Amino acid sequence: MKALEVLLSYACNEACAFCSQELSWRKADGLPFALVARELFAAGKDGFGSVCFTGGEPTLRKDLPQMLALARRVGFKYLRVQTNGLKFAEPGYAADLRAAGATHLRVSLHGDAALHDRLVKVPGALAKAWAGVEAARAAGLGVGVNYVLNGENDAALPAFCEDLLARGLSDLVVIHPLYEGDL
Repeated sequence: MKALEVLLSYACNEACAFCSQELSWRKADGLPFALVARELFAAGKDGFGSVCFTGGEPTLRKDLPQMLALARRVGFKYLRVQTNGLKFAEPGYAADLRAAGATHLRVSLHGDAALHDRLVKVPGALAKAWAGVEAARAAGLGVGVNYVLNGENDAALPAFCEDLLARGLSDLVVIHPLYEGDL
C-alpha cells in the first residue's frame, strides 16, 4: 500500500533533548489546510491508501479532525497520527479522532517516568502519554510506540520493552536520532 506522510508543522509542546529540529522551526506555522487537502486529493488519485499526520506535534493543530475526515472521504484506509500522546489524555480527544477517521496512533515514549520526563523536558509527560495510549485503545485505535534511542536511555530499553509487553503492546520502533540532536 502506498503511504503518504504529512508533516503538518514543526511546532511541539515538548522540548526533547534529542530533537533534530531547529528550535526556531519548532515554533513555525504549519501547512495551510488547503495545501494539505490538495496533497490528500492528489495522493488519493494516485492510489495511496495510507496517510500519517506527523510533525512536530500534529495534535496542536485544531483542524486535525477535519484533515482526518477529509483523508477518510478521499479513500485512505489507514490513518495514523504520530504524536507525543499528551493531547490524547484529554477526555474525549481519542474518541473524537477515531470518529473523524483515525485508525492508528504512534506515540513517542522514551523510558520510565523520570527518564522520559527529563528527556522531553515536560514534568508528568509520561503519565499523560500513558493515559493517552489507554484512551486511544479504548476508542478502538491501534497503538504503536516510537522509542528514540540515545545515550541517556539506551540502557533502559530492555526494561522499557518488558513494560510495553506487560501493558499488552508489542508494536515498537526504535529510532536512532540524527547527530544534530540537542544531546
